[in-house]
Amino acid sequence: MQSLRWAEINQFEELIENVPIDMTWKDFLVECATLFHSRFEQLMQKYILFNNGVIGKVEQHVIQYEL
Repeated sequence: MQSLRWAEINQFEELIENVPIDMTWKDFLVECATLFHSRFEQLMQKYILFNNGVIGKVEQHVIQYEL
């Protein structure tokens, strides 16, 4: 059975384990945002912006991230 967990998450946790101070993944905001953006772009390209994706043909789109 294939794991449902993203490979990037496993690599990220391995990186955090090597940090000598007491930090968790929640302390790495930029890295988490980068991971989210990367996965979101993959989703958009594969399912939304692809020729006649799940919502039909998309001619224009805007992405806005808010905190």
